Amino acid sequence: MIASAAYGAEREPVVQALKARSTPLGRSLRVMSEPGPEMSVDEVLRSVGSDRFRSYDETVLGFGLTHRPVWAHLVVENSSDQPLPRRLVIAPSWLDRVDVHLLQDGRMVERWSTGDEHAGVPYLNEALGYVLEPTLPPGRSDVLIRIETPDPMVLEVRLLSPLAAEDLAEFERYSYGFLYGFIFSLATYNLMLFLGLRRWPSLYYAVYLLSFIALNLCYTGRGLAWLWPDSPGLQRYVILTFIVLTPCTGLRFAREFLELDQRTPRLARIVALFYWLTSSLLGLTIVANQHAVAVWLAFCTMGLFIPAMVALGAYSVRQGHGSARYFLYAALASMIGMGLTEFSTWGFLPFTTFTYRGVEIGMMLDATLLALALADYVRRQSLERERAEREARIDVLTQLNNRRGFLELAEAPYRSAERHQRPLAMILLDIDRFKAINDEHGHVVGDAVLSAIGQTLAVSARRSDIVGRWGGEEFVLLLPETSLDEAVELAERLREQLRERVIRHEGAELRITASFGVAALDGQRDLALLIDAADKALYAAKIAGRDRVNRVS
Repeated sequence: MIASAAYGAEREPVVQALKARSTPLGRSLRVMSEPGPEMSVDEVLRSVGSDRFRSYDETVLGFGLTHRPVWAHLVVENSSDQPLPRRLVIAPSWLDRVDVHLLQDGRMVERWSTGDEHAGVPYLNEALGYVLEPTLPPGRSDVLIRIETPDPMVLEVRLLSPLAAEDLAEFERYSYGFLYGFIFSLATYNLMLFLGLRRWPSLYYAVYLLSFIALNLCYTGRGLAWLWPDSPGLQRYVILTFIVLTPCTGLRFAREFLELDQRTPRLARIVALFYWLTSSLLGLTIVANQHAVAVWLAFCTMGLFIPAMVALGAYSVRQGHGSARYFLYAALASMIGMGLTEFSTWGFLPFTTFTYRGVEIGMMLDATLLALALADYVRRQSLERERAEREARIDVLTQLNNRRGFLELAEAPYRSAERHQRPLAMILLDIDRFKAINDEHGHVVGDAVLSAIGQTLAVSARRSDIVGRWGGEEFVLLLPETSLDEAVELAERLREQLRERVIRHEGAELRITASFGVAALDGQRDLALLIDAADKALYAAKIAGRDRVNRVS
């Protein structure tokens, strides 16, 4: 016979078992912290109704980190005349020990013992937590629950009908399935980007997302239920491991995405030191089996990670990083979500469904915004690469194609003309006595001359023509669908335009002339030979006295 709790039950709220109740029963619980060694059920019952048990105004009770074991008392009324099957749901799954006793009139009716330190984890449901199946006898019953854990101590208790429990489990499965599918698809997409384009931010972002999925699987109990139910030693540290690894992978992504190594190497070294140091310290605490130290280290790491990501984003925005604003918005969303979850599990905020799942809501916003950030980053990188490639093909002074750019562009029309037997001509021109201009007026005036000639050629050329600075004071034009005679006529017009142009620069007035060599495709030349023929014609024009057009005979 166990001492009866009936005298205390009158003063406590009574939960009607016949009424549908989906909300947690935190306000109906009376809770006592175990003052010393583990108490017996008889000792606990003698304390029911005394001031050692206290009530709370939250539906889910949170007691913070490394709290002493807790006893909770619940009074349940079955007003029918038949035994009533119910589901007693206790969460979260990371509780080390959960002992539940169902009593009526001081007699033990049923008892259960579970928790993640038990091999096989009896009664664990991957969607709801620990699901017990009491059969409530008619009348009033006492339910005593003892929980013990060095992790954040949280107690969420529901009393449901079997159908309501199944409906709730179904909802949880669908909602988490959506979460996992959304984040996993983003991770897969970014892995494909990395494999296809070798963009390292995409890889680190994918690892960050996957580490969050792993963390969620751990702290919701799904990993314990599906993957390692017979490994309580692994469960002891796996949640803490991913609480540290998720911030570390997030900071590694931030370092790469925000280009800290290139922009602020010192800050990059500080970020790297943080994630390597915290992960190393966690490894040492696991090897030394210092679980309490590992708990504090893990949650302090997560607590520092939240503002650190916001600070890095804000700093990069101020430094002018193009995509940092998306990163900052994502970090703010993640900070709010993770902050709600972490501070509620610590006991600093009320533990509700919203605060508990705040990290998931924040992470979905974070993932969405960071996907936009990566898309913007990829776009900017592509534009930068295109600009660099374009600049590598453009002559800075004249803004015409340089030799490399000209040859790349000339290859296609040359092949087309050769294949379809279409006319193609080339003009090569050289400024007469350009060295003397530089010697007499200086290189600044010489550059002005080159720039003016480049403008003249660009304006005179057709859309299909390819114009370039061949090198030094030489320029080249490739003329598709142009015969040799037509090319000679164009060269003569260009020669006259240059003769008539007066170039003024800082008080100097110059008139210039140029010599031209013209060649056309005759079915026996390749592009290099065509250029060589125009060059020989140009040389002949120079020998003949300059300021003239010479054609291949």
